[in-house]
Amino acid sequence: MYAGILNGIVGEFGNGGAILSYILANNTNLYEGKIYIDDKKETISPIVENSWYIGYDIYGFRKPLKRKTIRKQIMDGVRESQCDLNADAIQNMFEVSEAGARKSIQKVGMERWKASIAIGYAYQKKIFCYPWMNSRDVELLREQMTKSIQILIENNCIVVLPTTKEENIKKLSAKYNIINVD
Repeated sequence: MYAGILNGIVGEFGNGGAILSYILANNTNLYEGKIYIDDKKETISPIVENSWYIGYDIYGFRKPLKRKTIRKQIMDGVRESQCDLNADAIQNMFEVSEAGARKSIQKVGMERWKASIAIGYAYQKKIFCYPWMNSRDVELLREQMTKSIQILIENNCIVVLPTTKEENIKKLSAKYNIINVD
């Protein structure tokens, strides 16, 4: 994996791309193997501490009775991480609407993806992992994914996207690395 580019994990669902994204974002305790970032071998602990699974919020898989709004989570992230930007700047950067920011992540529909990235960015995460996406998903979300990925790349983040085809990666960024898992 490389920082400052889109790392595409290309292969059919079930060939390992989705689970790799889950492992990097600490959404599973299954891990055996070696991880290299910028050609340096790394342990899993600092990776998962700095990673964010796109589509989720601070609760991840947990289902609390009441969730904080997206806006509140961005504000908490800025405060806890001592981010240089304020919540308004991050919300605007990722084009999260005012109406969406006042809701929990489960209630914002397609805005969920960029709202999730904004929360992770507020917490100053450096590794952003998408769930596995087929070609239709990528095309449907292409505009917002392209903008969000560009911001993350410009901030030297590692962006991981497991998908079916190399073309999906090329549609989203001119800066990419392909990892084939077929």
